[in-house]
Amino acid sequence: MDSQQLEIVQTVEAMFKAAPGAHFLSEFTAFVNNGGSIKDLANILAQTDVFKQSLYSDALSDHAFATQFVENTVGALVSIENKAWAVSAIEAMMAEGQSRGDVIHWAAMALAAVDTADIHWGAAAQQFNHKVEVASFYSIDQGG
Repeated sequence: MDSQQLEIVQTVEAMFKAAPGAHFLSEFTAFVNNGGSIKDLANILAQTDVFKQSLYSDALSDHAFATQFVENTVGALVSIENKAWAVSAIEAMMAEGQSRGDVIHWAAMALAAVDTADIHWGAAAQQFNHKVEVASFYSIDQGG
């Protein structure tokens, strides 16, 4: 797996809490190889019915979206104070004009980069990175 595929899997895991699978990973990789960015991909995926109907309705306010996304991503592994910080950061990014896809991509890259020994975010990073490993194994090694 190359770094581009890893970033795609990280983004899809953060967006859908699922592996992309071999077919979609191949399509997403081709999209990026043909000039799109992974952030562009995240923005396209954020417009799909699966994303809107299953996870994050367009009817959610920025605050409700940010709160739901943070809770879905880190759950009880992060303190209420740190989750509130993340919600505020996401809301601020969206107030500056960034989209849901943009902030999810940002959050996925940020969480993946956290040292697992970090007392505030380490457990969440470890869980996220484990999910990404499983998604990568399924999508690449098993061709699922």
